[in-house]
Amino acid sequence: MKKALIVTHVSGFVPQFEMNNVRLLQSMGYEVHYASNYNNVNYGTDNHRLDGTGIIRHQIDFARSPFQGKENARAYRQLKQLMKEQQFDLVHCHTPVGAALARLAAKPYRKQGTKVIYTAHGFHFYQGAPFRYWLLFYPAECFLASLTDVLITINEEDYERAKRFCRRKRTKVEHIPGVGVDTAFFSGKDLPEGTRENIRQTMRGNLNVAEKEVVFLSVGELTSRKNHSSVIQAFAELEGEESCPFRYFICGQGVLKKELQQQIEKAGLSKRVALLGYSEDIRELLYAADIFVFPSLQEGMPMALMEAVAAGMPVIASDIRGNRELVSIQEDVQLFSDAKGLKQLLHEAVLNASEGRQAKGKSDKIINRDSRLQVIDKYQVSIRMQEIYKEVEQ
Repeated sequence: MKKALIVTHVSGFVPQFEMNNVRLLQSMGYEVHYASNYNNVNYGTDNHRLDGTGIIRHQIDFARSPFQGKENARAYRQLKQLMKEQQFDLVHCHTPVGAALARLAAKPYRKQGTKVIYTAHGFHFYQGAPFRYWLLFYPAECFLASLTDVLITINEEDYERAKRFCRRKRTKVEHIPGVGVDTAFFSGKDLPEGTRENIRQTMRGNLNVAEKEVVFLSVGELTSRKNHSSVIQAFAELEGEESCPFRYFICGQGVLKKELQQQIEKAGLSKRVALLGYSEDIRELLYAADIFVFPSLQEGMPMALMEAVAAGMPVIASDIRGNRELVSIQEDVQLFSDAKGLKQLLHEAVLNASEGRQAKGKSDKIINRDSRLQVIDKYQVSIRMQEIYKEVEQ
């Protein structure tokens, strides 16, 4: 049986984002292995979602940071030993640390026919990125590209840049808009008429939300990159200005949980703003909300925002790559570039909702999967990925 190895430095990545590719590889006759640090879980609290998937797991002691040299040297040796023992036909790596070490470890096996794919979920060297990011990550990626058969980028900016630094290499550069989302599921096409409104009311009841309250929702890790604190600050400034009550829920977990909770309490927003932790009920939360807020400072092609777009949610989002590309798919996306712009959009959203103009978030209308929405549909993404997997087999 052919063998494929997926590599990420955190173990929650595959069940959160890569199960479509896992199933695709298995359908193509591959035995799928997964190398990760199972003691370092993101997007959940444990590894239970890998149970019953048929994935063979391998513990690699990846560090979170590329600057933890001793730990990463150990992880590199572990990967080399794993590749020597298993003789993989295909290595598909993700996340910067895991992908760098995997490509270095796979170098001698490429001469024996092993193919290496790297999906860059957003380069760290992007327009407006700190100079130190360019100084560190750009040269590293230019070098590692020579150890890569296919480099997959997920937004236009990264695609154009990758084509430039790969133009004299044999590396093939592809552009696929993220991992895709189940647009039919999030738009509710699988639900009988009226069910979406029932889900909305049930979830709002579970959250103790009154009908007159305007619900804002954000989904993302509790990290500085996701920038949730800016929304909390904006709501703190609006609190004394608005007569219409609002609620703001943040769904996710991360290192800033305590800090964000302290910010909420200090701003006097404990009855307005809540941290929900990690949730597997994102569709229900989207249906319960009126407006989706995505304030991230850096993204490749954000899955949380794609899910909100697929659900037909009005969106307030930061004006960054990835987010900008989704504007062409969802008409009701408003972008902000600074704290003043964010506050203004939140202010307008609350006013519109109080006057009954914010109808889209409450609608039971099923969204048509038109050509624009098809771009981010996971089935269309799977077709492209299958083409890439078949190409590297040749």
